[in-house]
Amino acid sequence: DSYVVTGALNRESWCELCRILNRNDLVDDPRFANEQARLANRKPLEATLTETFQTRTTAEWVERFEQNNFVISPVNTLKDVLAHPQVYENEMVVTAQHETAGAVKLMGVPMTFADWRLSPLRSPPVLGRHTDEVLSELGYTPQQIAVWRAERVI
Repeated sequence: DSYVVTGALNRESWCELCRILNRNDLVDDPRFANEQARLANRKPLEATLTETFQTRTTAEWVERFEQNNFVISPVNTLKDVLAHPQVYENEMVVTAQHETAGAVKLMGVPMTFADWRLSPLRSPPVLGRHTDEVLSELGYTPQQIAVWRAERVI
């Protein structure tokens, strides 16, 4: 029903992975006997593992792996990420007031410190909010900007 990430970096973890997957037959398969063999036979290995993982739901695999203290993680969609409680706990999604749209959700500031937290950025500006400032920074005069505004160039 979705994707997961797991890994086996050595013979011991490969054997454990196969045990958790109920695929002990793969342990002695010469195509997958060691890291080099698994790499050389990556396509058949991926096909075999995909077929195996498709026999249960993501939640079932995660539970099984966690019960066996083996690393696994679901690959979350953006919707899943934004709904995850930890995202809100860490204030990675915050609500801000927009002058025309009302309350909007924004990405929070990812840097945190033990006793200090950066405040989130302002909500997105409405179209044209900074036009005069930007054009002034580029060296245009208020008179030139006023003419362009009157002519509906900006």
